[in-house]
Amino acid sequence: MTLVAHILRVVPGACEGWVSKMYGRSLILPEFSVSTRSSELDPLSGAVIFPDLRIDATTADGESIVVLAEHKWDSPCRVDQLQNYRRIGERTGTKARLAFVGARRDQVLSAKECVDVSLFWENAYELLESVADQSEVLEDFLRSEKGVSQQILTADHVLP
Repeated sequence: MTLVAHILRVVPGACEGWVSKMYGRSLILPEFSVSTRSSELDPLSGAVIFPDLRIDATTADGESIVVLAEHKWDSPCRVDQLQNYRRIGERTGTKARLAFVGARRDQVLSAKECVDVSLFWENAYELLESVADQSEVLEDFLRSEKGVSQQILTADHVLP
């Protein structure tokens, strides 16, 4: 998780590509911050919760945006957890996006019902491969992570 955040922070164009995917349009982000496991207060329950990834950004047009994301490998997708994150996003006062990245078909399909973007890890890697600046850090990350995901994943990943 922290490696993805690091890549989004330091590789030119990576965060813009990621956020553009979440918003379904090309965005230029002169300002952005990427945080992991930041504590957030659920406005409904009052509980402190920790989304895996949060991106706060300002577009070139001055629009404030927020992306919250949950990432899973082996653990099941919890719809209640995603609903908590949705409430946090709504509370930001921006047009927040909620994303899910999972390793298994059951995770991605479960999340698809309550997030804006639901991806397999290999889709996330493809997105990062499309970044124009293929730095050594990014290439090493992709080589390493794609190897791990291939060991875990099976052929039934295609969404209907």
